[in-house]
Amino acid sequence: SCDYRSSRLGILKQHIRTHTGEKPFACNVCDYKAARKSSVDLHMKTHLGTHWLSTGVKPFECEICQFRTTSSQHLKTHIRTHTGEKPFTCNECDYRTGDPSGLWAHRKVHTGEKPYSCDTCNYKAAHSHNLKVHMRIHTGEKPFTCDVCGYRAGRLNNLKLHKMTHSGEKPFKCSDCDYQAARKSSLVQHLKTHKASVSVAGETLDNTCP
Repeated sequence: SCDYRSSRLGILKQHIRTHTGEKPFACNVCDYKAARKSSVDLHMKTHLGTHWLSTGVKPFECEICQFRTTSSQHLKTHIRTHTGEKPFTCNECDYRTGDPSGLWAHRKVHTGEKPYSCDTCNYKAAHSHNLKVHMRIHTGEKPFTCDVCGYRAGRLNNLKLHKMTHSGEKPFKCSDCDYQAARKSSLVQHLKTHKASVSVAGETLDNTCP
């Protein structure tokens, strides 16, 4: 403690963090944390190329595809999707990635950290994207639309499954007979008609009576 005084509670709270070391504001790209939100906003410029954001200009262009971005660093990360380079390595497992934000997100697998909470229910997520998808359960938002019949879905994967009803695609095949299905769950249900143990996507399913 010290003799610091302030007429504003918010300013005093910020000052107290200089003693406690608390850093509640975190960068959503890397591990950077700060005691003040303004410090994180300033830090984000190193990731986002803020100089170009206000103009809408994306001066950095990939020479392989049509990808454009406001940040030279983002372009470097994107190019790794073409080269296959994965310089960022987890120090707890064999996970490797070409995107530093991907490594930051992966680390939560080991820590179990779930900092993103739903304001409506008890759902928590390790990644902001997962929370965004979850919130559609409450809002009813369905941003993915079938271009054949107008079907709408809250998840891209659900739309992909739906499109198989139009294409007739059935990627899940029974190894014991000619049965095919568009969904893995349908194949699992079908396998119960067979008595022998069979394998689905590397998983052994034993359907014999114990």
